[in-house]
Amino acid sequence: MAEHLVPLGESGARVSAQVADGEYRAARRRAKALQRDGIKLRKARLLNGVRMAADQQARLQTEEGTGDGMPRPPEDLDELLASHVGVSKALGELAGLLGVASIDGTRADVIARLRALRADVATLGRLPELHRLRDSLEQAGLRELIDDLASWHADVDGSLDTLEYALMASIVDDVRLNDVRVGGFDGRRHERAVDEFQDADQRHVATTAQRVRRLAAERAVRSEDQHPEQAMLIKREAAKKTRHRPVRETFSEATDVMTAVKPCWVMSPLVVSQVLPNDRPYFDVVIFDEASQVRPAEAIPAIARGRRLVVAGDEQQLPPTDFFSGPTIDSDDDGDASLSQVVCSGVRLVG
Repeated sequence: MAEHLVPLGESGARVSAQVADGEYRAARRRAKALQRDGIKLRKARLLNGVRMAADQQARLQTEEGTGDGMPRPPEDLDELLASHVGVSKALGELAGLLGVASIDGTRADVIARLRALRADVATLGRLPELHRLRDSLEQAGLRELIDDLASWHADVDGSLDTLEYALMASIVDDVRLNDVRVGGFDGRRHERAVDEFQDADQRHVATTAQRVRRLAAERAVRSEDQHPEQAMLIKREAAKKTRHRPVRETFSEATDVMTAVKPCWVMSPLVVSQVLPNDRPYFDVVIFDEASQVRPAEAIPAIARGRRLVVAGDEQQLPPTDFFSGPTIDSDDDGDASLSQVVCSGVRLVG
């Protein structure tokens, strides 16, 4: 058939053979009849198929020695099939241990994998500990997770991430089932509560300044009513245009009203001794801003005027320098200052 169908591979010879060569026509009909149902090979592909069948027939005649070119099963076929089943099962178990999908079963591949396993002595030494850990994890209820990780061939980081996710998810599920506050959580109601809180907080912030001013005014009026002599002294000093009394003296005689009318005083640490008496603490809180630029000795007078201390500064900044400094005040009672000298930066005294 292969010899008679040679014209199939040549377009010119194919036309003439179809007309004049009866053996060609018979071989072509027989080749088409031998095709499987649903398969139709045309021209060159049909010729190639017949040639492949002829080669296989010749190989069978040579190897099997049957003489008719037909395949014959070996006499020990049952024994070979049983061996094949055993080997296939062993290769499947080996593939599972190696964490691969399958082993192709070729002799070279199997030998290479077995040699690699035999050379991995370190893993053999860790196997007892690995089995102990696996048993512990299975007893903790993680058998299904371990099997999934083995089938996914996950690496170390992926396995740890999966374990952490499973742990956290189980905690969430447990809380959701046992805590009615979580299980009955309504997201829309929560969002409404958040919106209401934000609106209330914004209104509170917007009206805080007004409340503080009102409280400060009420405190000032209450202090003036309780200490009319001090209030009269401050009003006389405020009405003067010149020759004001020193602030230190006025503050000492009208402490209650002055701290009520002016709860927060801001001044340099060096001016505190000139402005405020030193017989007792007059303020609730003393706040130092940029404290890294103030020497401890200069801060003592301000600290002594308050009941509490708040220090704000950066320890990484450079310390203060004397290069541009002028004369300093050595005594706590060295001189007095007028009211115009009080407003300067450095320390805040809050009543």
